[in-house]
Amino acid sequence: MKTYAHPWLGVPRMKAWLQKDKGYQINYKRIVCLYKLMITSAIGPKPNTSRRGKGELHKIYTYLLKNLKVEHSNQVWAWVSLISL
Repeated sequence: MKTYAHPWLGVPRMKAWLQKDKGYQINYKRIVCLYKLMITSAIGPKPNTSRRGKGELHKIYTYLLKNLKVEHSNQVWAWVSLISL
């Protein structure tokens, strides 16, 4: 029986699901440990997502649409597909 049917849930929601729906008596710390073993995390915003990365491997792309005047629908998508990054 698989008890990791919902790995996208966070630790509090996973604990509630396992205790209420499945009937397991499981600790918060045990779920954190299992998440680390499975290298799983909840889907959601992570801290400092708007910060610039550090190091030589972090490539910074310039904003390519700064001077483009959008005059009709889907113009931007057609224009972006022509650019090779």
